Parts: sequence; structure tokens; C-alpha cells
Amino acid sequence: MPGAVLCENYYDSIVTQQQRQNNSKILEPRILELKLDFLEQGIKYNAFLYEDAPETYYVNNWEACQTRKIMVDSKFILTVNLALGSGVAIRIEPVNL
Repeated sequence: MPGAVLCENYYDSIVTQQQRQNNSKILEPRILELKLDFLEQGIKYNAFLYEDAPETYYVNNWEACQTRKIMVDSKFILTVNLALGSGVAIRIEPVNL
């Protein structure tokens, strides 16, 4: 696209929320699949994820977290497991070769 300005770094965050069903609150873990087709084609990026650890639980272990670094491109689909009542933060930046 002529005149388009491409971002150098991208940031995203996702949180899970309580759902109501029959007047009761329900918390569900979720699996998020995030298409990265907004990234410039032909460029490699590092995705830094700040996410729930496998043992994260919203009642008594809600602070358990981990970090991951993944090399991605515009064809990549990023899969993230979201614990009950929690979320993820993602930073994506071009790889400096």
C-alpha cells in the first residue's frame, strides 16, 4: 500500500473474563489462536510471550507465569493457553540479522 507506515514493534494483550450463565459466574480456560498475517511478509520476528504457567490457577496460584520467545512470520499462527481468569501479554519485534 503506497504511503503505508509499517510498525517496527507490535504489542498485544488478552485476558479471559467471567461468563454468566443462568445467573452464575463461570470461568473457563481458553485456547487462543492468533493469526500474525498483519506482519510484513518476508520478515522474521521474535514474539515474546508473558503468559500463564501450566500450574496457574485463579484461586490460589494466580501469579504463576512464564516467558517464551518464538521466531514467527506473517504466516504463523500463535497458540496460547489462557488459564482461568488470567491472560497473556505479547511483544513482537523484527529479528536483527
